[in-house]
Amino acid sequence: MTKGRSQRLPADVNMIAAKVVLMIAAGDGLASTIACQETGSQMEINRCSKDDYEASKVDLDKELRQLEMLLEGQPRELRLLGRSQSAWLKFVDSEMAVRFPSPDGKDPVLYFGSMYWSEYFGAKAAIVRERIVQLRETFRMMPGWLETRDVADQVPLQRKRT
Repeated sequence: MTKGRSQRLPADVNMIAAKVVLMIAAGDGLASTIACQETGSQMEINRCSKDDYEASKVDLDKELRQLEMLLEGQPRELRLLGRSQSAWLKFVDSEMAVRFPSPDGKDPVLYFGSMYWSEYFGAKAAIVRERIVQLRETFRMMPGWLETRDVADQVPLQRKRT
């Protein structure tokens, strides 16, 4: 570098630096030390959305376990449920890509800002809850379905945030 001339950083370095700043501001990765606080910082709000999504996944797993109990001894139907669930998981990935596109393949936080994680996890939680409703509607008329239901232990369709 010659005296008096500043060296310009490559564009990639500037993009990485900007991305790191946005990731920190947005709570990318949402460190476990960050607690959910609905009226808190964006990182705390993002944590609430991620916690809600994680809870919806637990609810879906519970629903699937109950359906597997119902279909016990019916290998064909269990296989079909598994294939349906696999196809649904692919749908979720595609749906999220459509809802939160990143035209040039870069981090979507660069396009959507610090609210990205809150919106992303909120949308994903809603899709998971829709799947729970679909499964219930599909299987509710099967003999034995009610016996798998524990009224006090049913999956909530909407989760209240604290």
